[in-house]
Amino acid sequence: MKRLLAAGLMAAFMLLPNVAFAGTTGNITGTVIDSAGKPIADVKVTASSLSQTQTGTTDSHGYYALVNLLPDTYNVSFQKSGLQAASTPGITVTQDQNTVVNETMQAELKTIANVRPAARRTWLNPTRAAMCTPSAERS
Repeated sequence: MKRLLAAGLMAAFMLLPNVAFAGTTGNITGTVIDSAGKPIADVKVTASSLSQTQTGTTDSHGYYALVNLLPDTYNVSFQKSGLQAASTPGITVTQDQNTVVNETMQAELKTIANVRPAARRTWLNPTRAAMCTPSAERS
C-alpha cells in the first residue's frame, strides 16, 4: 500500500511542472497587406520585449502567428525588402489570449539617381542682383 501511495505521489509531482506552465503564454497573430489590400508573403515579423524576442514570417495569404509568448508588452515590427519597415509598439500579450495585430505596408521609395549641377559657378549673384521696379516708379 505504501509503495502504491509513493508511486502515485511521484507521478503527481512529475506532472506538476506541466500543470504549472499550462495557460501562461499568449499569441500575436495577424495579416500583412499592401496599400491595395493584397496580402504580402515573406514579411519578417518580430515581437520583442524585455522578456523575449520571437520572429516569424507571413505565409502566401499574408498571415503570421507568433505563439507561446510570455505575458508582456511587445513591439511588433514588420520588414521586407522593397517595402517601408513598420512597427507597432505597446502590444500587450496576456495569458491564454490571442492578440491580433494587422499591418498595411507601403512601397519603399528608392533613389534612382543623384543630380549634380554641371556648371562650376552659379549664374546668380545675390549681392549684385538689381532690384527690378516698374517704369512708373522710376524717376
